[in-house]
Amino acid sequence: LGLAVIAWRNSLVFHSLDKITSLFIHIEPVLVTYILSITTGPESRFKIAYPEEGVFEVLGDMIFSALLLYCLWQFGYWLKVQVLDREKIQKRNRSDTQLKYVTSFIYMREQKSAVGKFIRKAPHRRQPMAFAGMQLIYTVVTLSAAPLLYFFPSLHYLWLLFLVSFSTWNGSCFYFEVFSSRYEEQLKQLRLSAELADLATSTPQNST
Repeated sequence: LGLAVIAWRNSLVFHSLDKITSLFIHIEPVLVTYILSITTGPESRFKIAYPEEGVFEVLGDMIFSALLLYCLWQFGYWLKVQVLDREKIQKRNRSDTQLKYVTSFIYMREQKSAVGKFIRKAPHRRQPMAFAGMQLIYTVVTLSAAPLLYFFPSLHYLWLLFLVSFSTWNGSCFYFEVFSSRYEEQLKQLRLSAELADLATSTPQNST
């Protein structure tokens, strides 16, 4: 989930519920596992690895347990988006008066990146399967690297620090773009008001 902060360009924008919720969902597991890895001992019921086991047993348990949870989530996502709410989403997205319902599948498919091109190359009915397969490969690769963060707390800390810095930078860029556009609009309004005032003063008054 940490990489999703980068992929989705999550931003630390406190007054935006949408942005702060997305950031929390993706960065909270990284923070929780870091705290557990440095504060819990072998006797804790919150332990996520067992010192008495071999490294490969620990890696297998961590990867395959997480992969099982991912498959359950992916099935629930497919059932919700592609079966239960499919007509609702399509009807809403065809409407000109309602906000578009953008799922992660729709968002990634419309991107100009290699991922978007890969999804669009598949037949229309197979595109959700292509998206799910791509996500599965992505999940396996990232889960394979995740145990390194557990066994090396310093690396885990640097990763967490990078994600916080990345989201803060994105948030600052968002604020800069918003406030600079508002400031530019105010300057345009002032310039227009000044031109109207000059026009009014330069226009000769008809004598009575």
